[in-house]
Amino acid sequence: MPTLRHAIEKYYLSIFVVSMVVMSAVLILLLHSLAIKRIDQEMLVFTNDLLRFLEKPEGQPVAIFGKKNYAFHVTEQGRTIASYNLPDDFVVPKTEGFHTIHSQRYVKLIRDDLEVIVTRNLKDHFSFLASLSITLMAVLVPLTFLVLFFGRRLTRKLTTPIEMIGEQMQLVSKGVLEKIQIEPTSKEAEILQTQLNEAIDRLNRTMEELRDFATTISHQLRNPLASAKTRLEVLLTEDLPDNVKIEMEKIKHNIDRMVEITSQLLLIARTQHTSAKNFEEEDLSSLILESIDQVSQKYNNKEFLIDSIKEIKVKCVGPLLIHAFANLLDNACKYSSSEKPITLHVEESGETVKVEVCNYGDPIPEQDRDKIFLKFFRSSNARTEGFGLGLAVVKAIADLHRAQVYYECEDGVNKFVMILPK
Repeated sequence: MPTLRHAIEKYYLSIFVVSMVVMSAVLILLLHSLAIKRIDQEMLVFTNDLLRFLEKPEGQPVAIFGKKNYAFHVTEQGRTIASYNLPDDFVVPKTEGFHTIHSQRYVKLIRDDLEVIVTRNLKDHFSFLASLSITLMAVLVPLTFLVLFFGRRLTRKLTTPIEMIGEQMQLVSKGVLEKIQIEPTSKEAEILQTQLNEAIDRLNRTMEELRDFATTISHQLRNPLASAKTRLEVLLTEDLPDNVKIEMEKIKHNIDRMVEITSQLLLIARTQHTSAKNFEEEDLSSLILESIDQVSQKYNNKEFLIDSIKEIKVKCVGPLLIHAFANLLDNACKYSSSEKPITLHVEESGETVKVEVCNYGDPIPEQDRDKIFLKFFRSSNARTEGFGLGLAVVKAIADLHRAQVYYECEDGVNKFVMILPK
C-alpha cells in the first residue's frame, strides 16, 4: 500500500500533467482556429479581387506576388479560362464556401457564369502547429520535474508530522506510552497531536491504576503465603505422623506454586513500571553468562554452549535481561528431548544484537505459536508443571527494551530469538 506522501505526490503530479496537456491542446486548437479565420479572410479578399478583375479586365490587376501558397482555377460555363499554381491533388469542391481537403484550404464562389475556386496550401500552418506542440512538450518535461521537486518539499513538510505520529503510535501499540512530540506544520496536525496526547495520558493513568492494583494484590497474596510456608516448614520439623507430613508437603508445594505465580506477576508489574531512565550501558555477554550460571545450578546435567563471548555494549536494565535469558534457557532445558547441549548464538549487526537460544526437541504446534507469549498460556505439548508466565515475562522485558522476541523451528531445532537495539 502506498504511503500518504507518495499518494499525494502521485495525485498532484497527475493533475498537473493532465492540466498542462489539456491546456496545451486548447491553446493549439485556439491558435489553429484563429489562423484559419485569418487565412479565410485573406483568401476571400484575394477571391473578390480576382472576380473584379475578371469582370473588368481594364481595372486594377490582381497581385499574385508573394502568393506562392495560393492557387486558383476559373471556369466559365464549364470551360477553363484561367488557372494558376494548381496543386497535383487539386479537387473541385462540390459546394460553395470554405472547405479543408487534405492539406489545402479551398473557397468556391459562383458569380453568374463564372466559377472561381481559390486554394491555399496549409503545410506551413501545420508545420507551425507541430513545432509549437514539440516546444510545449519540451517545456512541459522540465516543468514537471520542477513541480515534482518543489511539490515533494511541500508534501514532505505537510506529511512529516503525520508520519512521525504514525511511527510514535507504533511504539504506543507496543506498550511504550510516551507523549507524541512533533513540530506541527498545520492547525490540524497540532489538534491531532493534542488529542492523541490526551488519550495517551488517560491510557497511562488507567494502566498505572491497573498495575498498582495488580502489584497490591500480588503483595497481599505473597505475604500471607510466605507466612504460611514458614509455619509449615516449622511444623514439618516436628514429630508428626507420616500421613500428616505427606499432606503438609503437598500443601507446601502448592504454596510454592502460588508464591512463584505472584513473583512472576510482580516482575511483570515491575517491568511495566520501569522507564528508559533506568537503562545503563551493560556488557551483553556478561549478562548472558550470568543467566547461564543461574540456570546451570538448576540443571547441572545440561551442557551450555555459547559461540561468542566478546564484549557487546547495550543500553538496558541488566537484572531484567538476565531474568529474560534465564527464562529462555530454563524453557529450553525443560523441553530438550536429547543429550545435545543448549546453544546460544550472539550476532552483532549494525545497531542491533541478535541472541538465539536453541535446543533439540519437539516443535511447538503451529496453532500455539501466536499465543506462547500470552500470560497463563500453556502449549498443548507442555510436559512439565508451570504457570504459563515465563515467556510472558520475557515478552514484557523485551517490550521494555523495544526488542523483538519470537519463536521459530528449523531442522528439529527450536529457536527463541531476541533482537535487541544497542
